[in-house]
Amino acid sequence: MPLSSGKRCYVDKTFAPDAAAAKRIFAVANEHNTPVFSSSALRFSDEVMARTFTPDEVDHMTVIGNGDTYIYLIHMIEPMVAMMGEKAERIMFVGTELSPAWVIEFEGGRKVNMTLYHNAHSWYFRVQKKDGEVLVIPECNRFFDSFLEQLVDFFRNGEVKVDQNQTIAVIEIRTKALEAMSAPYTWFPIEL
Repeated sequence: MPLSSGKRCYVDKTFAPDAAAAKRIFAVANEHNTPVFSSSALRFSDEVMARTFTPDEVDHMTVIGNGDTYIYLIHMIEPMVAMMGEKAERIMFVGTELSPAWVIEFEGGRKVNMTLYHNAHSWYFRVQKKDGEVLVIPECNRFFDSFLEQLVDFFRNGEVKVDQNQTIAVIEIRTKALEAMSAPYTWFPIEL
């Protein structure tokens, strides 16, 4: 009902159980001209927001997160998609039960190594640009404050803060990451 109201809606993560459901949710919102977005607050950390590169400039990225896989995986994927774009093609599980890890391949052969440490206490990103420059985000700061600023701004002016295609990609990558855990070292296609 909220998505058919025409009123601004924010949906907390995790937006949908899979990409098909996310597409259906957006279809309802679009049909009723309802501005809607969903995001992990980490997308809005000062460090991620301050990046000056485009997704096509990235050759490789390392992402390290923390917490329980089912709950916190979304927080690694959201800022990764913000920086890499939504054109992920496939994913493979290469980790352990204690330290789940994945390799994600994006369009053009660009890759991400993503690891979730259950007892880590920060979010870390290392970006290898195609021009040779390496950028390091040793931790994400002020993400809740920045997210709340963006959320209030959305409700004030209606500007959607996250592209629907990126939200769908985040959900599909998360879904396939969880599936890939059942068959290590096997590529799972990411279908967007």
